[in-house]
Amino acid sequence: MTQLLPPGPPAKPEQPTRTAVRLALKDELRSLRFNLQHGAQWLLQDVGAGIAKRVDLPAAAENFAPLGKLQHLIDGAAQHALSGLQSAQDAAASTVLADAPYRTLQFRLQPPIAYFNADDARHPSRLFADVFYWLIRHVLDGRASPETTAAATEAVSAPVTLIARQQAVDEAYWAVVARQEALLARLRAEVAASASGTLHNDDNALLCAAIFQALLAAQPVRDPSLPPWAGRALLDTDALAIRTCLLTVVIAAGLAQDAHGAPRDAADALRLAGQLVAARMPYLDVALNKPKAGEAVAAEMAFIFRHA
Repeated sequence: MTQLLPPGPPAKPEQPTRTAVRLALKDELRSLRFNLQHGAQWLLQDVGAGIAKRVDLPAAAENFAPLGKLQHLIDGAAQHALSGLQSAQDAAASTVLADAPYRTLQFRLQPPIAYFNADDARHPSRLFADVFYWLIRHVLDGRASPETTAAATEAVSAPVTLIARQQAVDEAYWAVVARQEALLARLRAEVAASASGTLHNDDNALLCAAIFQALLAAQPVRDPSLPPWAGRALLDTDALAIRTCLLTVVIAAGLAQDAHGAPRDAADALRLAGQLVAARMPYLDVALNKPKAGEAVAAEMAFIFRHA
């Protein structure tokens, strides 16, 4: 049975309290909206199931065929209404919010080291938190390859649905800063000395592996029915979905530039990463189970980046 990476040493508490509280409140509001929308859908499904049970649907269907479609019509109406509501909300948000490009996946990725060289002195983690949070959201919503979508969503044990928490993504940023100070300093110097401003492939993979470990430890993908402080033992299917999702996101970030150094669109990078993770998942699982899992994952990511 595949295991998640063991937790590393505790990180220094460097995440600003104000940032943590602000993002936690946003996450709770998102969870509330998610539960209200899905609660309405589940209620309508229960109504349809109840009607079918009351009229003995299997027996009645032989004599009254349209009745056999009643529950499907109710389910379809619920899905259509919720989809329309979500589309309207997304369209409204995309016109006024600062993170609109991330919501619509219409932006170009930067190399991972760029997220640790932010110009915003007051909120150095904001770019990282915005980009990685929305990449996770898009993977959970099925924007990666069909293979990855199947692994990251259909593998989840019903009735649990997973959502992303931005406060935990931000926490992962501060964990990398605290635990990888020497690595970040070396990579910044390498970028400054490089004529192209890019990292060597293996160094890029080292940073991506560190980000992956930090995200895995921060647990940014959770069951929306639980509060952030509540623990829940991960089922194998949940762990697979979370691991697949986070690997896809981090590898997409590592593929921010193509072989010629040109930036990739986030949507293209996410689709490519989804295909690569689906193809290399057995090897990534082996790497995750090695004694020095961090180094093994970095080596596997370096292989992926070389052959992408």
